[in-house]
Amino acid sequence: SQAQVVQEKLEVALAKIDHMKRPFVLYSTDASDGRVYQLVEDVSSLASGDTIIIVNRDEAQALSVFPATNGRAVTSIKLPGSSSAEGNEDVLMLRAIKTKDGSKWGLQFKQNGANAYLSASSTGNLTSATKSDATCLGTIDIVDGNAVIKLGTGARGTLTYFTDNTRVSCTDGSTPSGLSIYRLVGLAEGIHEVVADGEATSTAVFSLSGRYVGDSLESLPSGIYVVNGKKVKR
Repeated sequence: SQAQVVQEKLEVALAKIDHMKRPFVLYSTDASDGRVYQLVEDVSSLASGDTIIIVNRDEAQALSVFPATNGRAVTSIKLPGSSSAEGNEDVLMLRAIKTKDGSKWGLQFKQNGANAYLSASSTGNLTSATKSDATCLGTIDIVDGNAVIKLGTGARGTLTYFTDNTRVSCTDGSTPSGLSIYRLVGLAEGIHEVVADGEATSTAVFSLSGRYVGDSLESLPSGIYVVNGKKVKR
């Protein structure tokens, strides 16, 4: 109806105005990439090698692949349930890695095709590093679904969602982080495409359960894996 058309135009105009007020929010128009994530409510259930995303549930926004001033921009994300999330191409997928002694966590991701790590600078900026060092390692604690992620050795290393200009940067942890961790658990229903053998061999590879298993199919045993949101036969 004409009223519906007017309402849709109004919603678009309001979104544009809101975007100008909050320049670090990326209003993603990408459809779901098929990845489904589950809220991590207890850090003991998080395993080294899990693929995760970092989300502000109140605003339905996730840490994005794009940097912002002193931190990283966020992007809109679908939260269809109280404990589930759907990814899209703008969402930053992180691989949670524990040190050998199990005392520290690192958050690895792909940047220009190479491994990189989230890092907290001495001044409290959330940056990235190409090699894992003391600024990239830290602790993760989860209380009532709220994640406290502290990187580096400085006082300002706690990842925090900034509501004023909607980015994620680092603080001293004296205020709530406003963040939650969601773990990749699989593909959305209805995604059944299987790509021919060997079509995808040079990007992150996941098991059907969502576990990161490597960056290439070549060294993996025969089976079906997930690459770029599609099932791939090895």
